[in-house]
Amino acid sequence: VHFYTKVGNKLKRIDLNNIRYIQVEGKYSAIQLERGSTTSSFIEGFVEHPGIADFVRVSRNYVVNLEHINHIDVYQSTVQVAGQDIPVSRTYKENLMKNVRLL
Repeated sequence: VHFYTKVGNKLKRIDLNNIRYIQVEGKYSAIQLERGSTTSSFIEGFVEHPGIADFVRVSRNYVVNLEHINHIDVYQSTVQVAGQDIPVSRTYKENLMKNVRLL
């Protein structure tokens, strides 16, 4: 599954499986990929879009791909994705935990 996003004057193909997380930066969003990053302006409605089941919003500024989470620190309220600690806000913590398979 993929989508296209505008980068400069080109449309770049983004495979959903390659997205680690998305960080909102003002009116734009930085999409962190397995290799490099790109910038887009489309964060609104991304998580609610059909076919985006592996993504969950963890704060107002971050959406993470559940498949790329290395660990969740429930005490510090962070998730680690590719060595990057991403804050989890109280508002979204319950939603994150609902989407995690816990044994």
